Amino acid sequence: MAANEGADGHEAAYDPMKDPTRKPHRSNDSGWKYGYWLSPPSRESVVCNLCGKITTRGIKRHKEHLAGCGGDATGCPKAITQIIREMTKYLEQNRRNKGIDDDENNNEVVEDSSQEEQEREYVNIQWALFFYECGIPFNAASSRQFEVAIAASCQYGSGCKPPSAYELRLNACVKETSTLRKQHEAAWKQYGCTLMSDGWSDKRGRPLINFLVNSPEGTFFLESVDASSEPHDAQMIADLLEKGIMEIEKENVVQVVTENGVNYKAAGHLLELRFPTLYWSPCACHCLDLMLEDIGKLKAFKKPIARARRVTTFIYRHGRILSLMRKATNGLDLLRPAATRFATAFLTLKSLVRHKAALRSMFTCAAWAGSKVAKTQAGLNVQDIVLSAEWWHSIEDYLRASTPLLRVLRVADGDEKPAMPEITTLMLYAKERINQSFPQQNKQPLLKNILGIVENRWETQMDHPLYGAALYLSPGKFFPIVKRNYDALYGELRSCFNDVLAKMAHIVV
Repeated sequence: MAANEGADGHEAAYDPMKDPTRKPHRSNDSGWKYGYWLSPPSRESVVCNLCGKITTRGIKRHKEHLAGCGGDATGCPKAITQIIREMTKYLEQNRRNKGIDDDENNNEVVEDSSQEEQEREYVNIQWALFFYECGIPFNAASSRQFEVAIAASCQYGSGCKPPSAYELRLNACVKETSTLRKQHEAAWKQYGCTLMSDGWSDKRGRPLINFLVNSPEGTFFLESVDASSEPHDAQMIADLLEKGIMEIEKENVVQVVTENGVNYKAAGHLLELRFPTLYWSPCACHCLDLMLEDIGKLKAFKKPIARARRVTTFIYRHGRILSLMRKATNGLDLLRPAATRFATAFLTLKSLVRHKAALRSMFTCAAWAGSKVAKTQAGLNVQDIVLSAEWWHSIEDYLRASTPLLRVLRVADGDEKPAMPEITTLMLYAKERINQSFPQQNKQPLLKNILGIVENRWETQMDHPLYGAALYLSPGKFFPIVKRNYDALYGELRSCFNDVLAKMAHIVV
């Protein structure tokens, strides 16, 4: 006889109370005698066997329902006195074990609390040793998934065993990823999406290109391609992007975002010819990085930035001077420039200005004057730089020019919300702030050069109909611009919206 057939040969009705997948396999918790999970694998909601009520927040809440206690828990109308006493006793015992039973005397409370703290400390040590042994960054403990995994293990019960390496490789996660992709694909079809490419080199020096898809559902990794065997010309890049577009389905792709290089720009134009409804957009973050780099290359800033590098390199090259500096800054360090990010020049100079008083006092104190390096040519040069009022004025000018752009960069590079509707507005405000930062007549030539760089980069790379249309369709950002009497911009944004609508609707204007 089949397992799902009754004694009369007919198929037996499914009984979730007897389904072993709806309860922890090895849990000794008495609450599971009278309840089961509503919809595994979720373990939040528990169904009462007696009255059918669904409680949330796990098995403890279900036991409070059976006992008729615990805040706003509704008592089970079908629970007999024996069950009520059993659940009440279990809950009270649990409270005593945790050291929070106010009816116990103080000594017992202190003893229980101390024991609990020791047990928690032991658990923390074991987790810490795991992180040390495997080289896992400590910030991984802040991950939401880490909390979910711990909670799932606790809900399973004391018999829970950690997964083996083989189990971690099983198809469960692959299946989960497939399910996640289906959710993203539904969003791609409903809202449209953006195909993004990001080139980088691995530790072996191989040029790799990552392809990702962004939509209101979030960002989904598509694939990574080893492009070391082919030249990175426009044709090759366009072909790779076209493959991704066809995998996503061309009707779902609104735009393609790539780097701002000449080859990528040419590839973008090829794609727009192959797919008439598609937009190619350069990376806004890269564009803003290039603005900051170009501003840093201006004659007024190039030398001060180089001198800032000389100051930080000198301090960190000499242990005693570094110790002296940390004493002057109350243990704080200076941010040092790096070659991989254009914005680090800004961060370095901002750090120097923050510690301006401490640095100037350090290079005039007796400890510095008595050191051997203070008498070297390199030491004298650095001392002259730090004590130079002109140098400080120059780096403060650079910060005034760069701060508004860095704020735009932070928004463009953030993951919390779509940045496209924000960019045009933020760039308008950034240019206004830069204008206001240089009111002096003698600074007008410098201001003209700075705004020239911003306008040239923006108009050449980011003057894009999609940005205007996104702003036009965002009332909270669009109407404040109208109120500020940007009449010309109002007409321009409306025109951008019409252009995008016409292109996406296959209308020839």
